[in-house]
Amino acid sequence: MKKTTLISIVLFCFSIILIGSFSSFKTGLVNQTTQGCFCHNMPTDSAILRLLNAPVNGFVAGQTYSLSIEVENLNFLDTAHRAGFNLAVSKGSLQAGPGSRLSMTELTHEQPATLQSGKATWNFTWQAPSTNDTGDVTIFVAGVVANGDDLASSSDVEGMTTFTIAKANPVNLLTIETGSISLSPNPANTFLNINLDQEMVDPNVSIRNLYGAVVEPETLRQGKKRICLNTTMLANGIYFVSVQAANKMAIAQFVIHNH
Repeated sequence: MKKTTLISIVLFCFSIILIGSFSSFKTGLVNQTTQGCFCHNMPTDSAILRLLNAPVNGFVAGQTYSLSIEVENLNFLDTAHRAGFNLAVSKGSLQAGPGSRLSMTELTHEQPATLQSGKATWNFTWQAPSTNDTGDVTIFVAGVVANGDDLASSSDVEGMTTFTIAKANPVNLLTIETGSISLSPNPANTFLNINLDQEMVDPNVSIRNLYGAVVEPETLRQGKKRICLNTTMLANGIYFVSVQAANKMAIAQFVIHNH
């Protein structure tokens, strides 16, 4: 009788261990971004992962960005399936948003998210690396869509991928002349006087932002070398006057301070 009771207790304990070994981690896991989730028996590359709101012109060192990660599988449109994720970055720091948590330096879900039209989304913030860091940033993501039975199942699917965010390249001031343009006042508030070197032939003038994108093209009358630029429509920040002439190229930096 005692032997039978002991065997029953051992089997009961062993069954608990097995259930614990194969049941899912509802509060999420980390260190799964490159190897996949070990707690689900699933085919890979079946869950689509998307990084939303990433800076398309590259990141600025030290700036904070509000991003989102989306996990999708349109084969599961029911409300029984749940989704989770794990996210890590090569540089910078992460901060969890609603429904996610920070574990060590990585993000994961707090609880599995119910799919909405086959998708689940989590918001988070990422602070770009400091000015001492250079090069692109890689974001590693693993996502899973599970059937909600809390057990490893062949009907669960996962995906793994990486996203790259490049560092923004400010206009290179070392390869072009800077003495052919004079600007005043600088910082500017409502207007900026742009005076060009008289030796410039047929100059084309444009106003560019920190990423080199044209925000304001300017037209000069033939033979004229001076522009009074209305700056009230420009947001506060750093800009460049870029001049492409037939005989030379020049650039000068100015600051808008409207407040």
